[in-house]
Amino acid sequence: MKKRIGFSIRRDQTMVWPFLTGLGVSLAVSLGAGALGGVILYFTPVPEHYLGTMALLAAILGVFVGGFVYARQVGTRGLWHGAQVGLGYVVVAIIITLLVANHPWQTGTFFGFLAYSVIAGGLGGLVGVSSG
Repeated sequence: MKKRIGFSIRRDQTMVWPFLTGLGVSLAVSLGAGALGGVILYFTPVPEHYLGTMALLAAILGVFVGGFVYARQVGTRGLWHGAQVGLGYVVVAIIITLLVANHPWQTGTFFGFLAYSVIAGGLGGLVGVSSG
């Protein structure tokens, strides 16, 4: 009997839906947290120079929760699966930025956002696997 190397097609196909679920949850949580941050900035005397920090915290929270959901559904390799959600979130953010913004990201901003997203997703994945 031949020993197969790598993943079967069936397993790869079943990994797509949990990833898309985690990515969708991360986008939804980020959008909700960003909206909450906007309401806080509008109705309270919090200075607007905290807008960038609040947006970054919303993204980190969203990626953490998305990594948690994805890794909990899969049940293994939480750090890896959570980091995948972080990378997917960065790709979606780049696409949205290219479509909407007039200026591209600066290199330092991009690598910082990439690092925060991968770390937050990985930590969310670790928590998701250990809680499942």
